Amino acid sequence: MVRVPGGTRLWRVHPRGREDVFETGPHVEPFGGGRFDSNESFRYSFTYLGMEPDTALCERLLRGLPADAAGARLLPRREVAGRQLRAVRLRRDLELLSLRTGPELAGVYADEWLVHCDAAEYPKTRAWGHWLREQVPDAEGFTWASKRNLAGSAVILFGDRCRDAVEWDAGVAPLDLDDEAGAVELRRRLAPYRVTVRPPRRPPAAAGGPVTHSG
Repeated sequence: MVRVPGGTRLWRVHPRGREDVFETGPHVEPFGGGRFDSNESFRYSFTYLGMEPDTALCERLLRGLPADAAGARLLPRREVAGRQLRAVRLRRDLELLSLRTGPELAGVYADEWLVHCDAAEYPKTRAWGHWLREQVPDAEGFTWASKRNLAGSAVILFGDRCRDAVEWDAGVAPLDLDDEAGAVELRRRLAPYRVTVRPPRRPPAAAGGPVTHSG
């Protein structure tokens, strides 16, 4: 277990206008959903976060984006449409089950597969996550090494155990990812991952100009 102190800022990519930090669930098996979502048998709200802004962006936006030996990978604009990067603040300390290291994973009878496998195997990782929640009832979430930003930490928090501890951080303005400023910031942050995104299309200029009359 690791303790994350109150006041810590975490980051989430989510649809613009979302009021609740947590997803209500449950996830409907076996299609779709994330690595440790709830389901009909194990009902709990949850939220996926990054300890760092780059981790939140990479975990949400770079899924399945193939490597390109020819140059920078191009992030489709549909991946950022209607989305924001937004900060979350912890009101109190949280206790998380850490799955970051080989020994920590071995301690739950797993290896890196549990936190780095692809989405096709998420039904299995969800089952493992439900078992871990039962084995470690004091865990208010899990943390693991991000698959797409290995130096960073991905996090899931469980709403039934720590909803009172999590709030949007009013001190940090949300970043809209689908406008020009968002494109600039995304290009800056994702350049080290060899990823870029085009700016939004500007509306075409009106044909002609204002009509003037003389005489």
